Amino acid sequence: MATGSECWDSAHADRFALIVDADDYFRHLRAAMLQARHSIMLIAWDFDARIRLGEPGDDGPERLGDFLLWLADRRPGLQIRLLRWDTGALKAMFRGNTLWTVLRWKAHRQITLKLDGAHPLASSHHQKIVVIDESLAFCGGIDMTIDRWDTRAHLDDDPRRVSPGGRRHGPWHDATAACDGAAARLLGQLARERWQKATGQALPEVPPGNDPWPEALAADLHGAQLQVARTLPAMPDCDGVHEIEAAYVGMIARARQHIYAENQYFASRRIARAIAERLVEPDPPEIVIVNPLSATGWLEPLAMDTARARLVQALQRLDHRGRLRIYHPQTRGGIPRPGAARRSMCIPSSWWWMGRCCGWGRPISTTARCGSTANAIWC
Repeated sequence: MATGSECWDSAHADRFALIVDADDYFRHLRAAMLQARHSIMLIAWDFDARIRLGEPGDDGPERLGDFLLWLADRRPGLQIRLLRWDTGALKAMFRGNTLWTVLRWKAHRQITLKLDGAHPLASSHHQKIVVIDESLAFCGGIDMTIDRWDTRAHLDDDPRRVSPGGRRHGPWHDATAACDGAAARLLGQLARERWQKATGQALPEVPPGNDPWPEALAADLHGAQLQVARTLPAMPDCDGVHEIEAAYVGMIARARQHIYAENQYFASRRIARAIAERLVEPDPPEIVIVNPLSATGWLEPLAMDTARARLVQALQRLDHRGRLRIYHPQTRGGIPRPGAARRSMCIPSSWWWMGRCCGWGRPISTTARCGSTANAIWC
């Protein structure tokens, strides 16, 4: 991948791990945060302070908001910073006891919550990044909010899949990734730049030396070279950045035999054009796309489903060798899984993309996103 067009920068990671679904992610995230000494940076589209974070076995509170307060009290030198997209923040304050929790955060000298309004009108921030001591970073698609927790079993009826208000929610599939070393420091730099742009406050680099990698998290790759790609909207003081879309198109063009992709949406004409160019080749690669049967909410099906159906039909007409397959995930009981939100693409023996990118269809020019690709030797 070419720095400047398909990625922002690249760096080495001693360890890289793919984490599938929020059950594992929340557990590993909690374990890593317990080992933080200097800094925790949490950047997200949304936070819900009421969610259960992992399975407590550490005498700490199970709810995210209370856990952060407890953790700050135990670590006098630890600074915890949360950066949330500003839109919808006021409404979020009135979820249960969230307002009381936020007031307690505000009163604590080691916890800082800021709202990020550095985006054009009707745009959003969708980066999901956690950086701990700039020695460990998580980057992917899982939000620390309601209706995201699920296990890899995605049971039809799981009594543990309950929102903080007691409402049952359906299966949800997503993923994130963890990395350490210089790659974690690179994501730490990105997080600090986001913080400065949103608040005007420049943050110092964190002293090296701590290793908060969770003991139970096995690395999938050792010695990985990670490339960080972004999508940023155009602003009065800067041009738009479209590295993620360019990375997808480039990976599709370079694939030799197989392309496997999971995405919540599939309506991007540029990505569909890249796939079409491969399908018309004399010997195209095998292409497998896992895509929900329908988008979620009331607006997204109207905006996405029709465009997706047209693109799929157009690609199927070009598939002269029968190399394209599109699958819709469902539970063992046959229930469609609308929450198949994982954004990943794998080019076997070459590239592995993991990140928060709906760029296969959602408006990618107006939403801030981040992802990473790994090119490495398997363990």
